[in-house]
Amino acid sequence: MTPEGLFLHTFDEFVRGFENNWRVVRAVDPVRERAINARVAEVLRQEVEYRLHDQNCEVFANWLVGDPPVSPQVQGVFVLGAIALFVSAVGR
Repeated sequence: MTPEGLFLHTFDEFVRGFENNWRVVRAVDPVRERAINARVAEVLRQEVEYRLHDQNCEVFANWLVGDPPVSPQVQGVFVLGAIALFVSAVGR
């Protein structure tokens, strides 16, 4: 999932040009393969709009493999923003 939309590529297409510059961050149990493929088919049938806060690539990847659809990175940015607003308000 990107702001440009959803793209379906083979692994070789995905890493083309980066053959030596990728790493596995998390492996998914092959038992989940059927459920993952069903989720991919579901998403390809509908148009899903990219939204940074709740529908980004990290949220999508987590949902796709059956994990909670969250983005700790985005949540961290929002927490830091809230803290900055609080500090700014208190400092006045």
